[in-house]
Amino acid sequence: MISRDLNLVFSATFTAEPVRRSLVFWLEKLGINAAIQYENQVFKQLLDPYSAMRQNSGINVILIRFDDWFRVEDGLETEIRKDALLQSKVDRNIVDLLNAVKTSVETTSAIHIVCICPPSPLMEWSTETACDYKEIENRLYQGLQGLNGILPVASSDILDLYPVADYYDFHSDKMGHIPYKQIFFDALGTVIARKIYSATSLPYKVIVLDCDQTLWKGICGEDGVEGIAVDPYRKQLQAFMLEQQRLGMLLCLCSKNNESDIIEALNRPDMLIKPELIAASRINWERKSDNLEALARELNLGLDSFIFIDDNPVECMEVKTRCPQVLTLCLPENDEDIPLYLSNIWAFDRINTTAADQSRTELVKQNTERNKFQQEMLSYEAFISGLELNVSISPLGETELARAAQLTQRVNQFNFTTIRRSEAELRRICSEENVSCFTVAASDRFGDYGIVGLVVCREQGSKLSVDSFLLSCRALGKGIEYTMLARLGEIAADKGLGEVEVIFVPTSKNQPAGQFLSLIGAQNVTASAENKVYAFTAAFARTVDFTSYLEQADHLREEVHAAVQQTASGSDPVILDVLDDIGRHLNTSRSIHAKVEAASQGKTGERAEYVAPRNEFEKRILKIWEDVLVIEQIGVMDNLFEVGGESIKAIQILSRIREEFEVDLPMTVLFEGSLTVAGLAQSVETSLLSSFDEDLIAEQLAALENLTEEEIELLLREESE
Repeated sequence: MISRDLNLVFSATFTAEPVRRSLVFWLEKLGINAAIQYENQVFKQLLDPYSAMRQNSGINVILIRFDDWFRVEDGLETEIRKDALLQSKVDRNIVDLLNAVKTSVETTSAIHIVCICPPSPLMEWSTETACDYKEIENRLYQGLQGLNGILPVASSDILDLYPVADYYDFHSDKMGHIPYKQIFFDALGTVIARKIYSATSLPYKVIVLDCDQTLWKGICGEDGVEGIAVDPYRKQLQAFMLEQQRLGMLLCLCSKNNESDIIEALNRPDMLIKPELIAASRINWERKSDNLEALARELNLGLDSFIFIDDNPVECMEVKTRCPQVLTLCLPENDEDIPLYLSNIWAFDRINTTAADQSRTELVKQNTERNKFQQEMLSYEAFISGLELNVSISPLGETELARAAQLTQRVNQFNFTTIRRSEAELRRICSEENVSCFTVAASDRFGDYGIVGLVVCREQGSKLSVDSFLLSCRALGKGIEYTMLARLGEIAADKGLGEVEVIFVPTSKNQPAGQFLSLIGAQNVTASAENKVYAFTAAFARTVDFTSYLEQADHLREEVHAAVQQTASGSDPVILDVLDDIGRHLNTSRSIHAKVEAASQGKTGERAEYVAPRNEFEKRILKIWEDVLVIEQIGVMDNLFEVGGESIKAIQILSRIREEFEVDLPMTVLFEGSLTVAGLAQSVETSLLSSFDEDLIAEQLAALENLTEEEIELLLREESE
């Protein structure tokens, strides 16, 4: 997780400033403080070492539209060409873009969001060029997926989440290179905000599901196992949860029921979720908040990593009251709203998935067997001995980068400095002189833990300074951390260094790491307001052995577990309510567009004395101004730039006027005199009149003069009907 005070740098192949308003709306709603900067020339931003993007340590956003690679400038107007030469240019641009993004990712600490935006209707390729938009997008998207540190977004991702049927704005694209209507820009900003939220938030790890009326329709205790039903909406819910499990979430059950009934129900052929997919469960008649706390203890995870889903508002309120750090989701009352609600809970978005995530359920079941084995042993020493633990500490390789970076983002309890790093940052650090990075893997008689730890250290004079030292909470209590410290002692001694220096930065969650260092007992400890520095002689560190500390370590185990379960978490109840509100009310492009418009009422400058519209032209143009500027009571003599307008808004207004009146007003009207409703109405009227055939009008007027009063009255009556 990176800081929630960050810099956002945008670069696009088109004018992207209209995305700002929805992005600002979401960042404020989520409590993310961000400075937003727009830069031109995508390739320059990615390749120039001194560009805003390359200097950024926050988030870079690149917006690509393939139309713009086919665009040929022609004064103020543009056209799309589809010849073989430009097709070759597109092919080259894809390769160059992938290389440029790769260069930027490898040389900065910024996260890169790359959005492939939908095409215009003009992107209908001819058979001669064999140029297919979807094929081009797939090539670029797959290439982006193959790069570490990239969050790619396909055009279908945007339109599937937030469908906008008529997103293209032909006139504003031609005039100002603004290809989309504002409702689409608001949807695009929402997708980007979702990515930013995921990148700046610790991921949830556990989904706890109610059963009756949640996993299925009906109540086991009343309808019987045969009487419940998996309707289409519950089928979609179960499929959604299975996909979440594939991405690394643990599925648990918490239901007031008889356990045998639940097991029988899950074994029905129409159930997608089967008993073997459940990591842990509490099926009894106790309070659900108590059961959630019990599940947290069993899984050795904090409650702030839990999502609880139930259909009963009373049960949800009980959990929210007693376990406020849990994200509690009450399913919509109307069953047909369930799929849309779940797909718009941003907490389910996953930006990175590793092999360790996909095997998480199996790892939890292995740990359950370890716990049973420990309860059977007469002593802690016998348990450790019987585990047959094997620890492997190896140099960090390219294939382990994703998992190593994930550990720096997620591990809190046993993490000496809680420094968060991306794959690109780890790769760069590992290449530095006198720096060593090691991964820690473990296995025992019950299975393979996978990679559970990371150490980053560097030679500084006569000492080995430890930059990062972390261990997954599921590997605690086995003595692995002692082996890690001993290995550092060996490395220092092998390099002829006399000391191992460990920096400890205390947080609200890493007391277990601090307790470990205090238990070992450094030869010298220097404390400051920000951290503590523990200095061990290399000779001492290399002899550290878990068996020498078994009695003290056993005593500390319960304290470690309590620290993991602590309720003083980083969960913000306000943000949790925001996540639920988004899923419930801000889940379509229209609802988002309306909310963003309502929130974007801006300050206005000094305005002219109010003058109401005086004719039909002014009324219709005034309505366009109010829609685009989201301001009421605009007078026809108000200047656009004094009522919250700017150049992009001016182009959008002109585009809407062209569409409304079917008149081709030139862009020069934006720069001639005062830009007012009255002035634009006069321009529209003049343009329309100039398009009429004067001879035809004269002929029609002459015909009218020859009509009798009765004939004129009849024509007027027919016209009114």
